[in-house]
Amino acid sequence: IRRDDTGEEDFTVRLQLKQDKALPDPRARLLGIDVEDPLAAALVTRGVPKGADHPVRLGKGLAATLHFDGETVRVSDYIDSYRDGDGWLDALIPYLDRNRQLMNARIDGIPGLSVMNLEATYLAWVDFSGTGMARDEITSRLTAAGLAPSEGRTFGPEGELYMRFNIACRHALLEEVMGRLADAFSDLQ
Repeated sequence: IRRDDTGEEDFTVRLQLKQDKALPDPRARLLGIDVEDPLAAALVTRGVPKGADHPVRLGKGLAATLHFDGETVRVSDYIDSYRDGDGWLDALIPYLDRNRQLMNARIDGIPGLSVMNLEATYLAWVDFSGTGMARDEITSRLTAAGLAPSEGRTFGPEGELYMRFNIACRHALLEEVMGRLADAFSDLQ
């Protein structure tokens, strides 16, 4: 950790992942903090009082309680949130649907492009075959626009002129991506 711009380290924080059999996923780990340096531990756990519960709201209907025992930060409500996160899911579905609608409307405004109807996913397949362009020209335009969707040919030869976009993002980010996409193919409009 550095406190200034000189580039020299002021001190080091060592973190360790610890297994906790109480977590529902056996791969899950808790974050342990090296307490040999109390200042480092204090900086990492700033705002989490030692020995006291610290409730944190993670979103609509989803919360957790952090507990710092001096060595490990435990997320005590993790199991309940993991099992009963319906409030979060209820908020997520309409949010993603709004992104789907936004993407469909913007793609419809770009001649030669079409998007497959999404069903139970946030990965949108955009068909570029109507542009009359080769895959290399499509990817060149996308790269120049700062876009990096997954190429459809990765999933088989029938995906040669398809690109996959992840729409599980902030509305503003998707709006920016759709603007870049429209600009990249503005000569078709």
